[in-house]
Amino acid sequence: ALFSTYLELADELELSLDITGLDLSPKMVEFANENSKRLMVERNDGGDDGKDPGEHSVECVTGDFVQVILGAERSEETLTGFDHGVVDESTSKYRGVFDAVMINACFGNFYDSNSAITAAANCLKDNGVFIIAHPLGAEFVEKLARENPKTVPNKLPSKETLATMLQFQPLKQLDLAHAGEIDGTTKTIYYASMQKQPRRMLRRVVRLRGPVDQGYGRGGKKLGFPTANLPSSLFADALSEVPTGVYVGSATIEPQTEEEGEGKVETKKGRGVVHKAVVNVGYSPTFDGEENKEKIVEA
Repeated sequence: ALFSTYLELADELELSLDITGLDLSPKMVEFANENSKRLMVERNDGGDDGKDPGEHSVECVTGDFVQVILGAERSEETLTGFDHGVVDESTSKYRGVFDAVMINACFGNFYDSNSAITAAANCLKDNGVFIIAHPLGAEFVEKLARENPKTVPNKLPSKETLATMLQFQPLKQLDLAHAGEIDGTTKTIYYASMQKQPRRMLRRVVRLRGPVDQGYGRGGKKLGFPTANLPSSLFADALSEVPTGVYVGSATIEPQTEEEGEGKVETKKGRGVVHKAVVNVGYSPTFDGEENKEKIVEA
């Protein structure tokens, strides 16, 4: 039903669209493909205004959104939010490739809302937009959930609930509206928009403490600032669940003191102070061909 609107708006903005539709019902997919073909034929004939249409493609396929994108029925909670849940590597072709994802009139039907949001986040490009919409509004979906919870197990999230759901997702909330103007009349709707961002918050704070390991001296010389490495042998288990990447963190060098008179004095300045730090967990990818064999943490 929305294809014609998408294509008309794309023409106004002089954009070319490549639309992929997904539905559980084979009959609905068959109908959608027939409808899209009819639209494309009409457009190729020049339409009512005689103008040449933009170049667009529409394809609808049968499948479960979460399984198609993630290769799993649901995503589990992990340190970095939710697991990508990749089982079938062939599903990787859907990740990080879409400019926009819309779940229209069916978000309440997903058994696991967090998995649906995770799938949307994973198939979006950075700065891509995710939209949850329903033409009849949140109260209508809430009524369906009360009457038939097996078919509609979830409500449409409020602004506060959505903010909580996005807390560990690489998505930031943009807008949430419960009314909109349709054909010149203000009507009850549901529209929530989010944007993909290249960062997310950890589910818990990771704290590591240990002696600084002897490095290769590359940090200060090549990067222009010193780095402190913790020995991988002490933190192999702790780092096993931490994905490689760059994290915002803090670092402290514990004070080193000596006896002087009746008390103790600090022998080196800068110790015992919490410093803002960029923390890298991985194999030192900055140094091509000189990567560490084991996963390390350095700040």
